[in-house]
Amino acid sequence: MIKAIIFDKDGTLIDLGNTWDEPTIHAMDVMMELTDLSLVEKIKFKQKMGVEATYIVPNSVVAAGSISEQAALLSEVVPLPITEIALKLEQLYLDYIVRSDVELNVIAHAESTLKALKENYVIGLVTNDNRSITEASLAKAGLNIYFDYIACADDFKPKPDPIALHDLSEKYGIQLDEMIYVGDSSVDMIYGKYTQAAIGFALEDEHLVHLSEADYIIRSFEQLPAIIQSINKGKKE
Repeated sequence: MIKAIIFDKDGTLIDLGNTWDEPTIHAMDVMMELTDLSLVEKIKFKQKMGVEATYIVPNSVVAAGSISEQAALLSEVVPLPITEIALKLEQLYLDYIVRSDVELNVIAHAESTLKALKENYVIGLVTNDNRSITEASLAKAGLNIYFDYIACADDFKPKPDPIALHDLSEKYGIQLDEMIYVGDSSVDMIYGKYTQAAIGFALEDEHLVHLSEADYIIRSFEQLPAIIQSINKGKKE
């Protein structure tokens, strides 16, 4: 029987593209200015990070990786310690979130689904973002009130390491096979395999390619309660 439902944040609850394209592109531009790369080399390295001219690539290191993972890759060309690069990135992202004119777009039906599920399940969030950015994002989006448990990449090792799931298990007395994980990336699907089911969320058709390992795929949060019910009955739909 499922007792806990754990979610990814960006791309799952909060629209990744509309929210994070602008600050991510800006952050990478700032970091490139610290390098000795030519203009062409900067463009190529940003593409390696997952940044195109006007958007970020789904499932890339800037879309699905932690700040530490982004910093590690940037350290190949930025002449600073990885820890310093990570601090700079965190501040750039946080400055964007706390700006009063920035709106975070919550995925359709995500909030109403969280509200309904909270009545019967422990609701958790495990993200590869740092805690400062996560807390600011959830508060601004109005989603922070729904979570019983939040784990971030600077609390534990980033996904797909399952240490946060074990921490939740210990705190609430819930076994991993009594949890499900909902996310939008290939890393999320690997992570979800530690639970009873990896639920892939695909807002667009192009996102399906990253969900080949999913046990179930949803295109709308309105589908999630029925899938949980199906899992509890011991069958797949």
